Amino acid sequence: ALLRLIGIPLNIAYNSFCFLLNLTTAILSWWAFSRLTSSIRVGAVSALFYSGFFYRLANFYSRSALGEMAGMAFLPAALISLWLLVRKSPSIWPAVVLTFTAILQSHIISSLFLAGAALLQLLISWNRLKEKKVRRSLLKAAGFTLLLNLWFFIPFLTFYHSITFHIQDLTTYPLSEFSFSLPIAIMVQFFCGWPLLLVLLSLAVVRLYQHRTGAFALNSLFWWMIAIGSLTALSITTFFPWDLLQKIPLLGQKLSIMQFSFRMEEFTAIAFSLAAGIGITQLLPDRVLQNSLLFFFAVFIGV
Repeated sequence: ALLRLIGIPLNIAYNSFCFLLNLTTAILSWWAFSRLTSSIRVGAVSALFYSGFFYRLANFYSRSALGEMAGMAFLPAALISLWLLVRKSPSIWPAVVLTFTAILQSHIISSLFLAGAALLQLLISWNRLKEKKVRRSLLKAAGFTLLLNLWFFIPFLTFYHSITFHIQDLTTYPLSEFSFSLPIAIMVQFFCGWPLLLVLLSLAVVRLYQHRTGAFALNSLFWWMIAIGSLTALSITTFFPWDLLQKIPLLGQKLSIMQFSFRMEEFTAIAFSLAAGIGITQLLPDRVLQNSLLFFFAVFIGV
């Protein structure tokens, strides 16, 4: 917007915005994955995969989904900073405020995804909420996030509840109608993240063999990320029971807000990228890893 105000052509302003979003995505995902795993190497490899995940790139070069692109830039940092607040470091609450605010200001549907994922995290970590430091930090994060966004929430909610949208009926379509059949899913496999899943499953087989031979212990986070990524990757196909879920009172109407089931790829990208970072850094020697990183980085920049 600032570039347009000073007379910069629209195409240059748009490309500059996309460049900054790519840079922000790489930096924030590197920070988030590194903090979660306590490893800069894992963070770097995971960020590389996340930045180059095909669904994210499709938002740039095919769908021109600016809001979702911006939301995905901050989503890993938002989810991981909240997890760290509850599980490890309550003092990280300012990061929760900033990342949650960034998503709220970027994309409403991503904000709803974030709210659902945050609620699930809190339910999983219910016992941690008994600690006074954790509760205090959560209240700070929630309070400051609300105050920072009041100027947006009040007019937005007023407008949303007082205006009749002509396309409102579109949001009540069954999600299964926007899901991929198996042949289509195979055709758009890179969009789904399935090739990366095959790589991860190959890594999983190697890790299982090495675990049996005592090479090193299994990393539970690796397996959780494969499970979450596989579930969300499956959810964009007709095999996922969207019709059944949408028949549940209240839940069905809320699910329709996402519009398209393939939006679940936001979580697939995070899960598969983190699993790839963990698996690759533990299997490859340092020299091979460094050379591979340079190669993939060069390819990514070239693309």
